Amino acid sequence: MVTRDAATSLTEQLAQRYADRIEARLLAPGARLPSVRDCAQRHGVSPHTVVAAYDRLLARGLVEARRQRGYFVRGPAATPSPSADAASAASPSATERATAPRDATALIRSMFSRPGDRASPGLGTLAPEWLDLPALRSALRSVTMGQGLAPLALHYGDPGGDPRLRKAVANKLADFGVMTHPDQIITTLGATHALDIVSRSLLAPGDAVLVDEPGWAIEFARLGRLGMRILPVPRGAGGPDLVAMRALIAAHRPRLYVTVSVLHNPTGSTISLAHAHQLLDLAQQHDFHIVEDDTYAWLAPPHAPRVAALDGLQRTVYISGF
Repeated sequence: MVTRDAATSLTEQLAQRYADRIEARLLAPGARLPSVRDCAQRHGVSPHTVVAAYDRLLARGLVEARRQRGYFVRGPAATPSPSADAASAASPSATERATAPRDATALIRSMFSRPGDRASPGLGTLAPEWLDLPALRSALRSVTMGQGLAPLALHYGDPGGDPRLRKAVANKLADFGVMTHPDQIITTLGATHALDIVSRSLLAPGDAVLVDEPGWAIEFARLGRLGMRILPVPRGAGGPDLVAMRALIAAHRPRLYVTVSVLHNPTGSTISLAHAHQLLDLAQQHDFHIVEDDTYAWLAPPHAPRVAALDGLQRTVYISGF
């Protein structure tokens, strides 16, 4: 029963109610959930609450949205096995259709929902209690009062980013074994901005792109919007499933592989040296680039294997979160 005096929000209660029914097989795969209007009337909540609850079920992979038809319980997804037949692993109907995430609407909406009692480590924003507002104000005043800022205050500045910052980044990357020059570095507004620049520079509509599965669904959806063909590669404890990757490469000739090699999101695994070397061999043999998203660089140990450090940025585009 959904109640307003519970410890959790109405959205969380409603989503969990249907999740429990789905996981208990009380709602079979293919079953249609009540329409937004019917569900709102049945539980005495607003249509907005129902949409938010259904979005959470979408993000958990329990339901799927069908255009102009509603929400339906998802069936079990096929999981590629390293011993599976190569042709089956490479077939778009077997791999792409079954596992490639196509719609990130639910995840994006959830980012703008009010936080509840449940922790949301993947939200991408810091908890309010972590923010020291007086310290931020003091830092901004110190920066904006500097004499060196005056000539740049009303200009865009260097297109690649502040030269001093790029030099500092180059020095920091050396700690990870990624040797580079400040002129090779471009500062961006974040990983999404960086990936957008890389995608538009190296890809054209229709190109095939290898991605980690599971992985960052929002980035997959963005690549799909740019007209790319998404090829999910199962992610294991030591890195990508190289058997499945070879089959996909042979069938689709990808131009790019996007991966979080260190502290992979969401598995937390880190690529092994053996996997990294074999991955670079595949990239060289089949002429594709590797985008190494090292978003959690500050959290990972400096000695963790970085693909970019192994090949000296020859085949790798390195994105780091500082």
